[in-house]
Amino acid sequence: RSGKVLITSHRNQQLEDREGNVGLHNDRLSWQMWKLSDAGNGKVFITSHRNQQLEDREGNVGLHNDRLSWQMWKLSDAGNGKVFITSHRNQRLEDRDGNVGVHSDYGDWQKWTLTTLDGSKACYLP
Repeated sequence: RSGKVLITSHRNQQLEDREGNVGLHNDRLSWQMWKLSDAGNGKVFITSHRNQQLEDREGNVGLHNDRLSWQMWKLSDAGNGKVFITSHRNQRLEDRDGNVGVHSDYGDWQKWTLTTLDGSKACYLP
């Protein structure tokens, strides 16, 4: 098992690292693969195929080489096999009409499904 996951939005698109830009795509290939690793205190790093960490930089979702507080996320149960992915600023990762961002809401736009490559649920709730 590779430990890699797909992070799928409510619009059934996968979070991706496209040459350093965070976006969403229908593909389920290498650019859409992420690795979750323990960041301590119930938080995780979400690392792309380019070995950069997903981050919330003052409200802008991006990627960075650092493994510090801005790159830490907390996964929590959103019901029905979905999760909220919450940043250090207590904002949820969201797919807002195809744009990746963060928001204080706990709605459908902020719900994500984590699956392994074979399509099974990647239950990774600390």
